[in-house]
Amino acid sequence: PGLMLVSGLMSGVCGYWLASPLFMVKTQMHSVAGIVDGKGVLVTGAGAGSPPPYRNGIDALKKVVEKDGLRGLWRGSVMFSARGATLSGTQLASYDSTKTFLLRHSSLPDGPVTHCISSFVSAICLTTAVMPLDSTLVAYQSSRLTPTPYSSPLSTIRHLYTTHGLGIFMRGWSPMFLRMAPTSVATFYIYEQIRGLLGLAYLD
Repeated sequence: PGLMLVSGLMSGVCGYWLASPLFMVKTQMHSVAGIVDGKGVLVTGAGAGSPPPYRNGIDALKKVVEKDGLRGLWRGSVMFSARGATLSGTQLASYDSTKTFLLRHSSLPDGPVTHCISSFVSAICLTTAVMPLDSTLVAYQSSRLTPTPYSSPLSTIRHLYTTHGLGIFMRGWSPMFLRMAPTSVATFYIYEQIRGLLGLAYLD
């Protein structure tokens, strides 16, 4: 589990840091999404009464650079990278730990059933671990389009906690789990079976 955790942390940090600009733009665009009337003005959503700030993803990237420079594309990248490291590290470590436990303490063989159970438990663990970071990251990045954006991830955490309590950091757990569970199960199941088809041993 330790090696799997370290591997997940390192790959998560690298991959999520590189993808940070795209996630930031997606978050901002979603935060002001709504129905646009014939005059090009939003009539629903957080941006109701004003035109959409971005026409599309490319336009969003250009305007972020114009306003904040290249550095603006990585706004929240530390939190996003921490999210990626937490997600990947927790997913790999919990899968490996659960699989090891089942093989040692149950009659289940190292096969598809064990892989599916382990990956399902992994989805529960990664969702629980990543939700506080997810909630903070979305609030922090989307606040850039508001009159009073948060100054840092820590100020975001303080405001969310004092305004909504601890429960805010787990808001959206169920939708996140419903999204991650099929992905986790499919990823590990397919990977393990491909190893078997290639004549390689299952993950040990």
